[in-house]
Amino acid sequence: MISYYQGQFLDSKTININEKLFRGIGIFETIKFIGNQMLFFEDHINRLFSNNFFNFSTIDKKKIYSDSMEVISRNSFSEGLIKIVVIPLSDDWDTLEYYIFIRELPKNIEDSVKVIFYSETDYPILRFNPMYKSLCYMGNFMAIRDAKLSGGFEPIFYNKSHIITEGAIRNIFFIKDKVIYTPSTDLGILNGITRQKVIQLAASLAYKVKESNINYDNINSMDEAFITSSSIDVLPCYWDGWNSEYQITSKLKNLYNQSIKKK
Repeated sequence: MISYYQGQFLDSKTININEKLFRGIGIFETIKFIGNQMLFFEDHINRLFSNNFFNFSTIDKKKIYSDSMEVISRNSFSEGLIKIVVIPLSDDWDTLEYYIFIRELPKNIEDSVKVIFYSETDYPILRFNPMYKSLCYMGNFMAIRDAKLSGGFEPIFYNKSHIITEGAIRNIFFIKDKVIYTPSTDLGILNGITRQKVIQLAASLAYKVKESNINYDNINSMDEAFITSSSIDVLPCYWDGWNSEYQITSKLKNLYNQSIKKK
């Protein structure tokens, strides 16, 4: 079969791209690295392999690790992000292959960033429990596009019941009266690795953390808010008509930064 790719008409066999990429059939993990150290690799790869859609016995964790480290060594980044994408080769999904991509960390991020809240009903958003990072990200990136056009850094979704869920690619936390709140994974949100680490660190500082339903109508009563992900770690956030001094957030941010420097 003849296909068109990068200005040429080519035999489909010579293009050598797994067509399941085009169909959004696959899952991925994004892992931050500093120097020659990937942060929380075991946590990320274990979450990837816990997905029950594919038969992971056909690929090896140690091989993924060594290939990821080789990708890092062949590039000149002192720190950045490794993205591991797993895709089925066979139509029965029993045989898998993986791709590894590298990119630099986001640059010129301010000390606090603007978030914009959007209803999930306006976008094609997937919700599973447990949630995984699938390649079906159309709705998420539609919201990212809209948020950036409106001067925002990250879109934050709420569902049809007005309950906050998560960002397009990041988790969100709120703080009220020294209690830290974050949406429950029962809502079909991703249990982000950075999210998990922040919950552990907050407990080490003796703060109470509640995974619960947070109503969009109550966000202006919050004292602080921040977002988390592998790429931005802990980042204070605000929205139109609301701001904060981020006292507890700053403590968590500093403690998280110290923890990853020790890795």
